[in-house]
Amino acid sequence: MKLNLTKAGTYTITGITQNQMNAMSTILNTANDRCFNEPEPNGEYYSGEDFVCVLEKEEREALQVVCKAL
Repeated sequence: MKLNLTKAGTYTITGITQNQMNAMSTILNTANDRCFNEPEPNGEYYSGEDFVCVLEKEEREALQVVCKAL
């Protein structure tokens, strides 16, 4: 897996496996669905709860690869 910064200032990920995509999707979607609902008076968003999800062993390992690349 490789993370690239384009000339336009965007990022591309190439060579991502299905397990890596599943791990990233699970965590990002869980955070989006369960956390950061209402802004605090200072305008910042807090999760407001423990962040909980389940990953299979292969997905956990894939997550470590994703985080290392990021």
